[in-house]
Amino acid sequence: MLPSSNQILDRNTIETILLSEALDPFNRAKLTKEELIECVDLRKKIEEYKLKKKEEKLTTNNNETNVNQDIDIDIDKMNINTNTENK
Repeated sequence: MLPSSNQILDRNTIETILLSEALDPFNRAKLTKEELIECVDLRKKIEEYKLKKKEEKLTTNNNETNVNQDIDIDIDKMNINTNTENK
């Protein structure tokens, strides 16, 4: 977080901005890298959100795999039946 404007930016972005000029981009107040305030609570919420989404994606992919396996099995059964009918 930027101390004078209370705006939140990711650290990489603001550090890149500070390389060109040591000013808060929102209110032009002097700002150094050492003055940046880490938002620990926000970082924790973001990490929890990312983990939740990753778990949801894995669950969705597993469900899709199960559906695809069911379809493959049904197709195999059809082939067996078709082959039997042709005899």
